Amino acid sequence: MIVKNKTNTSRLLFKLFILIVLITVVVFSAMYAFDGSFPGEISWEIFNPAGIIEKVRNNRDNGQSGVIFSGDIKPKLAEMYMGNLLILSESDIKLFNSKGEEMWYIPHEMHNPVVNVHDKLILLYEQTGKAFVVISNGRTLLKDKLDEEIAFGYITDHYILFISRSNIGYKRTVHMIEPESGINLGALYIDDYYPYYAIPQSGEKNTFLLYGLGLDSIYPSTVIREYGTDINPSPVTGIELNDITPLFRSNGSMKLFIGERSAYCYDDDFTLIWSRDFDKNIVSAGMFDNGASVFVLEDYHNDIAVFVDKQGKDVKDIKLNGQVHDIETYGNSAAVVMGSEIIFYGHSGKQNDNVTIPGMKIKVKFIDEKRAYLVSEHEIILHNISKNK
Repeated sequence: MIVKNKTNTSRLLFKLFILIVLITVVVFSAMYAFDGSFPGEISWEIFNPAGIIEKVRNNRDNGQSGVIFSGDIKPKLAEMYMGNLLILSESDIKLFNSKGEEMWYIPHEMHNPVVNVHDKLILLYEQTGKAFVVISNGRTLLKDKLDEEIAFGYITDHYILFISRSNIGYKRTVHMIEPESGINLGALYIDDYYPYYAIPQSGEKNTFLLYGLGLDSIYPSTVIREYGTDINPSPVTGIELNDITPLFRSNGSMKLFIGERSAYCYDDDFTLIWSRDFDKNIVSAGMFDNGASVFVLEDYHNDIAVFVDKQGKDVKDIKLNGQVHDIETYGNSAAVVMGSEIIFYGHSGKQNDNVTIPGMKIKVKFIDEKRAYLVSEHEIILHNISKNK
C-alpha cells in the first residue's frame, strides 16, 4: 500500500472529476449518435460527480493511514511522550498530537543531540559534548553542563544518570544529578572496564545496570554490573561474557544481550535462560513482552527475520525482500523497517500488515498495538495497523 500526501490526493480527485465529465460527454454523444436524441437536462440526483468525489475522499480518510503533518521534519530521533509524538531534529525538539498539531517547540544548539524520555520528563543532552536540558510539558526545568564529555544519559523521577569520559585518569565516571535542581547526588569512578550504556532496573529495585567493554584479558569481553542508586562502588551483582555484545533489549523481566552472531538471555536475577549462536551476522533484534524475540540476520541484499520463543527456540524464519535498518517492538508486536517499507508482525512471525510510504529510513513509534506513527523526512502518518485473519 502506497500512502500519498494531501497534495497528490487533491490532484487525483481533480483528475477523477475530469474523467467523469469526459465519460459523461462520451455517453451522451453515443446516445445522440444512435437515435439523434439528447436529454434536455442532466439528472444530477442520479449522476453526481461531486458526490462521487466526496465518497472517494471519505474512503481515504477512513482508511488505514492518514498524513497528519507535512513539512520539513528531518527527524534525528522520534519517541513517544505522554501519548504524543516527540521529534528531535538537529536544531529543535517538537511535540505533535495525533492530529498533527504542534503542541510545543524548543530550539537547541547541540551538535549531536540525544533524547531520553521517562513519564513527564525529557532529557536532552549533547553526546560527546557537555550540555544537557531537562524538559517537562514544554517547559525547561534545568539547563546545565557537565565538566566532562557525555557518552550516555538517561532520566528517572529521582535522578539523571550520565556516563562521561573521565578527566582524572579513570576510564569512565558515572554521575547522578537531581532532575530539577541540578544538585550533584554523587559519582562512581570506573577503572577496570569501559561502560557505555546504563539501564535503570524496574520494580522495587533501587539499582541500575552498567554495561560495557572489558579489556583486562587477552580477548575483549562484555562486563555487566548492577549497582545501587546510592552510588556504592561495590556492585550488587554482575556477570562477564566472553563476547562483545553491543546490542541490548529487555521486556522488564528478561534481558537480551546480542553480539555479532550470538545472543544471551537472562532473567532479572542474572540467571541464564538461554544462549545461542547464529550462522549469519545479526543486524537488529527486538524482544516481546511474552519473552519471545525476533532477530534479523544479514543475507546479502535480502535479510532474514528469525522469530524465537522465550526459550530461544526457532518458531519461524522469513526471507525478506530488502535490507533491514531498524526493528521497533511494542507489547507482542514488531515493526520491521526496510527503507520506505514497514512490515508489522506478531511475536510468532505472523504478518499483520505492511505499508510503503515515500521517504528513506522511516521511523516507527507505536502508540499501541493497533496504531503507530510513521515518520519520514517530510511527513508524519498516523497508521491503523490491520490484523490479517
